Amino acid sequence: MFTAAIPNLLGWVFIYTGTSIEVLCLGRFLTGIGISIAMVAMPLYIAETSYKEFRGTLGSGIQLSIALGILIVYVVGLVFNWRDLALIGAIIPVLAFMLGLRSPESPRFLLDVGRSGEAVAALTWLRESAAVAEEECRDMEEAASGFIANASLIDLIRKPELSRPLMIGVMLMVFQQLGGITVVVFYTVSIFQVD
Repeated sequence: MFTAAIPNLLGWVFIYTGTSIEVLCLGRFLTGIGISIAMVAMPLYIAETSYKEFRGTLGSGIQLSIALGILIVYVVGLVFNWRDLALIGAIIPVLAFMLGLRSPESPRFLLDVGRSGEAVAALTWLRESAAVAEEECRDMEEAASGFIANASLIDLIRKPELSRPLMIGVMLMVFQQLGGITVVVFYTVSIFQVD
């Protein structure tokens, strides 16, 4: 998540200071890279740190956040011009980085790399109860026993149990892009503008 903040911030700075199409496109490209990284890391972190009862709800909240963010940008865009919006956009990766400094490492990750003491400490910080944290860490260890497997890039193609889910995910993203919703979102103002 820290890695995502860097191209995001650089992208917004390029968009804010850009005076040519090339610089603006570079800024948009960098923000796209940053968001892509964040869209993988954030749902995973949420799933690994939230209470079992709320994982599904919080995980699906990412899509809701995107839609809400688009709405907020349209509303704020009524008041500010695009350069000011870029400046406002630059605040978000800075805030994400600062808040990330206070967030603990994922307990699931810590357990996977054999740092169970740190996993319990991270979960205690999240749950504010050592007993609950220890019990949840035991549950995670039991659920993951024998589950960790290393796969190479070749395995992603050769093994059907890996290649099928990968292809389904890739095709869903392709169809989403080809479906045209991004064009509608980016040109909503122009579409509904009355001359």
